[in-house]
Amino acid sequence: MREGDALDGLYFQAEGITKVSSSVGTRNKQLSYKLQTCTTASRINLLASVEERFAGYLITSQQPIAFGKEILLSNCHEIASLIGTTSRYLNRVIQKLSAAGILKKEKKKIIVLDWDGLDDLSNGLRYE
Repeated sequence: MREGDALDGLYFQAEGITKVSSSVGTRNKQLSYKLQTCTTASRINLLASVEERFAGYLITSQQPIAFGKEILLSNCHEIASLIGTTSRYLNRVIQKLSAAGILKKEKKKIIVLDWDGLDDLSNGLRYE
């Protein structure tokens, strides 16, 4: 089995023995998706700077509509957790990117001013 393969069951390793749960219902599919997402996020968090991770997160969450330039920061703590940092350090990164003219922060939202600059900063990182 390789990353990205469809699951035919959930695999558990206990005391050196691999066990398979063949019932892949909705609940198990949600669990497997969450595990895959956490695995991807952990790998990215080990290999990239917070600036790259945040830029990658913003690029990944970009909406393909004309108004997709604003991103709400209602849960900054959750974003920080996803990209493997603290909300305090994430705020510093946002201030740094604002000073560089890539972002603009207004109360509880971020406006991306330079998507190309953000893409360059992300070095191709995506949270997908």
